[in-house]
Amino acid sequence: MFLFHELNGLIRVVGSRGLDFFVVVVYSLVDLVFDAVEEAEDRNQTSHWKPPPPGWLKCNLGISRGQRNMISGAAWVLRDEFGRVLIHSRKAHMGFLVKDEADMHGFLWSVQSMISHKVTKIIFAFESDALVGVILRPKAWPSFAHQQAEMLLQLATIQDWRVQLEKPSENRRASLIAQSVPDYALLQSYVATGFPLWLHELFEHERLSSSF
Repeated sequence: MFLFHELNGLIRVVGSRGLDFFVVVVYSLVDLVFDAVEEAEDRNQTSHWKPPPPGWLKCNLGISRGQRNMISGAAWVLRDEFGRVLIHSRKAHMGFLVKDEADMHGFLWSVQSMISHKVTKIIFAFESDALVGVILRPKAWPSFAHQQAEMLLQLATIQDWRVQLEKPSENRRASLIAQSVPDYALLQSYVATGFPLWLHELFEHERLSSSF
């Protein structure tokens, strides 16, 4: 599914940028696959994704901010208590200069997505301790009062929600999807059922691990 979305987007831009551009990006996608394989080899040395309680779903949010092109990628992955990936999504954001701003914008997007998919009991998991602070300890983050108010307004429409700070190794799958945006200028946004095929091995390993 992931490669279909990427190649579909690439075909539309080949005419304007030429075959060389197409070849470069295809090789970049291959690099991402090799990165995932290398991580799979090291997976027994790090902590892994933990499932939500029975009856809850877990939305892992990954954010990757470009250092040179001011493009930020955001991705969320929705899984159940058995580690099954129900749906995932990716989106590109332009022009963020501050990491916290990209994190908050990405979080608000994930909340709105869960609302649109009618998710009622959800754990939002991400790597930003600042984002956790803005949501749960707003008095300690007065400069983000406006963003906090907007996020809580959206969260109020969800029946039950929690936020959870995730270790990078536990959030790596969502981060890899987000990373494809700034690293390789893959700007096409999409929503798809299941997980990206290029991360099949990693998601299947986490699903099996979460059952023990």
